Amino acid sequence: MQSLEKCSVHSIGSLDVVQLGGSQINKYSFITSFVIVATVFGAGFWFAYGGQPGTNHPPVPPIARIRALSDLATLRVQIADSISGNNEHWEVSWMLHGEAVLGVDLSLASYSSVDAESRKATLSLPAPHVISSKVDHHRSAEIGVKQKTWLPSPGLKSLRDEVWQHADEKVARLANHDGYLEATKLQAEQVLKELFREMEWSISYEWKSPNASGAEVSHSE
Repeated sequence: MQSLEKCSVHSIGSLDVVQLGGSQINKYSFITSFVIVATVFGAGFWFAYGGQPGTNHPPVPPIARIRALSDLATLRVQIADSISGNNEHWEVSWMLHGEAVLGVDLSLASYSSVDAESRKATLSLPAPHVISSKVDHHRSAEIGVKQKTWLPSPGLKSLRDEVWQHADEKVARLANHDGYLEATKLQAEQVLKELFREMEWSISYEWKSPNASGAEVSHSE
């Protein structure tokens, strides 16, 4: 199996763009779903007050209700790249299209500090991750088939099947780009910041490293 792995990153307008294989472009867009909008702008009162005595100054949102939001999807990535493979008799290549959704698993969130007097809290969050990814079979297309021998040869179908087994993995791997993960993190911070601001709290963040137990201090309001 062979595939194009080299990539570079640059910017076009407000979108980060990843260029792969010298010609293909991947774009991302922020997700502002009805669920996120309702949570931030419509459910704030319930979020802070539900099941608690009335007060003029909302308490810090209970961590159980933050965790109940589960995966907060904030970024959708459109992947465009090429994928190829070869065996003893054949070489094949495809234009590969796919989509991935990235977010933050809030079920793993916790407070690392809460200062009720100054109404400031620090929220510890897991690293962003790819929630789902898939190949777009309608847009993907075979762009090259080369037979290595003049004689009729077997193995073309099995090679095609093998390449497509790796296509889903490649979409997920490309979506796991540092630039996309950072954009996911920033968008999650913005969503949570608006939620806490509505509750008259100032929030800062500690993001856990994806491969370690340590945390890095990130953006604050």
